[in-house]
Amino acid sequence: MKHRAAAILACLSLVTAGAIVLPAGTPASTAAARDTALASPVQAVQPLPGGELPSLPAREPRRVIPTGAAEGDLGRVDGEVGNGALATVVDALTKDRELPADLADKVRVDGDRVRVEVTFTNETAARAALDRADGTDVAVITDGLLAVSVPADEIANLDAELAVDGVSLPAFSTPAPEQRIEIVPATVGSNGGDVYSKTQMSRWHQRGLSGRGISVGIIDYFDQSTWRSAQATKDVPAAAGTFCQWGGRSCSVFSSPSPDRHGVAVAEAIHDMAPNAKLYLATVATNEDLKKAIDYFAKKGVKIISRSLGGFYDGPGNGTGASAKLVDYAVSKGMAWFNSAGNSGAYAVSSGSDKLLVGGYWRGAWRDTNNNGWMEFAHYPLDANGAPTGEVLYFETMYVYCSPYFRLRWNDWGSSKTDYDIFRINPDGSAMSPGYSPNKQTKSGVPPLELQNGSDDYFRCDTNPSEDGWIEVGIRKIANGNGTSDDILELAGNSADILYTASSAGSAGEAFIDSKNKGMAAVGAVDPVEGVAIAGYSSQGPTNDRRVKPEISAGSNFTSRAYASQGGRFNGTSAATPVVAGAAAVVLERFDGMKPAALIDYLRKNQTVDRGVAGIDNVFGSGELVMKDLAVARFTATPAPKITGTRAVGSKLTVTTKWTPAVKSASYQWYRGSKAISGATKSTYVLTKADAGKKIRVLVTGKRPAFTEVKKYSGWTIAIAKVFTKKPGPKVTGTAKVGRTLTAKPGSWSPKPSKITYQWKANGKAIKGATKKTYKIKSADRGKRITVTVKVSKKGYLTTSKTSGKTAKVKR
Repeated sequence: MKHRAAAILACLSLVTAGAIVLPAGTPASTAAARDTALASPVQAVQPLPGGELPSLPAREPRRVIPTGAAEGDLGRVDGEVGNGALATVVDALTKDRELPADLADKVRVDGDRVRVEVTFTNETAARAALDRADGTDVAVITDGLLAVSVPADEIANLDAELAVDGVSLPAFSTPAPEQRIEIVPATVGSNGGDVYSKTQMSRWHQRGLSGRGISVGIIDYFDQSTWRSAQATKDVPAAAGTFCQWGGRSCSVFSSPSPDRHGVAVAEAIHDMAPNAKLYLATVATNEDLKKAIDYFAKKGVKIISRSLGGFYDGPGNGTGASAKLVDYAVSKGMAWFNSAGNSGAYAVSSGSDKLLVGGYWRGAWRDTNNNGWMEFAHYPLDANGAPTGEVLYFETMYVYCSPYFRLRWNDWGSSKTDYDIFRINPDGSAMSPGYSPNKQTKSGVPPLELQNGSDDYFRCDTNPSEDGWIEVGIRKIANGNGTSDDILELAGNSADILYTASSAGSAGEAFIDSKNKGMAAVGAVDPVEGVAIAGYSSQGPTNDRRVKPEISAGSNFTSRAYASQGGRFNGTSAATPVVAGAAAVVLERFDGMKPAALIDYLRKNQTVDRGVAGIDNVFGSGELVMKDLAVARFTATPAPKITGTRAVGSKLTVTTKWTPAVKSASYQWYRGSKAISGATKSTYVLTKADAGKKIRVLVTGKRPAFTEVKKYSGWTIAIAKVFTKKPGPKVTGTAKVGRTLTAKPGSWSPKPSKITYQWKANGKAIKGATKKTYKIKSADRGKRITVTVKVSKKGYLTTSKTSGKTAKVKR
């Protein structure tokens, strides 16, 4: 391996006249000149301690690709419909063939109908087009995006509709990958104890704040055996609830098509930070599934979403794609969204004694100095310390590691787009047949994206294996469109998937992460957790509209039970994100009603330590999460507690407080006169005979975590009344007939009342003036039933009323 690395590095150092390997001084395109900060690698590449590249490509990158290398492949897409693998699905359904195995679990097919996503500008016109295509089960995902089931033989007609910008298979999310680079643990410790210590979370826990009463939703993948093991050791709590939908079909989060320990590790980190928060778990595959998960969370009262997953390009990288709109949807329902910033940053790894540049993101201005239609990629050699030498070398191919995570994007979102396609290059220099339908950007409404929605098998290791996992790729211009002078291209993969050409700046511009909503925060990683340096792999901003990403960073590469069988540590921005989400749950317990944007702003401004260059930057964001000492606050309003209930022996009194902010817990002591009543220490008290004639009040001690407790007495009640021990119901004698007289018999009360009053009623309504012991029935009472209510009173006793039974209906 060492000798292969040396040989490839030697090739990268060549500067040969007339070859495609060009020196750094070669004039760049207009776009490159205007986009220098983003089109070049980071100025300082962080070496990854203990990182070792498992293998290297067998050959150097391609200097020249034959001009006609891909001609035979490009013609194969003529007449096919849609994006990515949709044409394959349509062909299989219309010709009654089985779906390819690699697509079967990514497509929702019901009979002859296939579930697709439709983009549009005018919803009314788009729905009319769906009606013409016999579309059913239409669901609004975001403005500009619908999901619909359409007969396979109508897909072509739907795609041709002027009101439809594009038709594609729903984008299925891909589980978080395992880290390919070996990470040597920097420390050992109890599960999560190291990150708990680093964040100083104990400062808030000691104030009694632990996330109690806060519900957190986790969007991830979960393995049942790992969850049970973690729950048995109390590293995670019992899930408060679960939601699973995969391509529109219900499933179980613990037996979804992609179970994984990753989500268990996320839950473990949140539980370390907010041990009393409720955790709701969700596993989803498509945008449509995700929207339903958000609705589920909202119904359950979730206030924080933690998502340690990336996202495939679905927009220009400026927070306007479908994923960003789903973030907006969640925030509009009162949920703060925390998302991993991604593991696509560029960093140095060892290969023998050499240091090589790897990463998960490439960005470059279109460059084709020999006009053969193939992109020329800048390669960046590193010195022995892992820093860029400053030399820039150009080849017509670059190496990426076989993976389903690659997506290609460029910034041509207007009309008359340039059309680029990406190809695997065979050893003989020819382009491998893609096995899918490249998007045709010459069609109106087709976005400048490639490898979308079901087309990722082209780069998969198991679908098109290579000897050592590394594959050679090239990007070719298919149609010039409005020209290439302003075109910036981006290729996103995962950590260490791109060799020699990777860069960090702009890598945090993937779906979800590029959201511009103030209620969402992308989280970067400080790795190892005890250190203060950003992880080399941690994705960086700015976004394509020049906003800062990530918003905040946190410790990563810490101990985790979920990964006990894989080194016992959880790393990546996936690990950092639940650390911040858990802290947010604790903060939300302290600050009731804090809105998502205010919550994130509070964390960024008040609970971070500035790292790297001074101020907010595209590496750490506002800084690393470290919780500050929390000052004990005072209630701003503590009016006297209020007692409600009947002031009489045998009745129950209840005390309530309306303090600002609200009391979280309270203790009580009821008093009879000046003496405390033994055992009367609840918020309610049942009056006894001993209370008769006495006045009652209660002392409330109000408590709230991180607040000074307050003691307040209620006002006094009036003297507690005795009650009549014998309270017979009155009776009515006489005939219920117009003109006849009825008589009330109050019965024998004990003790004897000092006063008795009467009120006669017809069908329950008081009869005006009928307040004597007898009542002469009037013609207006005909057909009604008569009752009498007797009210008795006596000094020191509770005035009491009793109503007789009803008479028969009054007759003439």
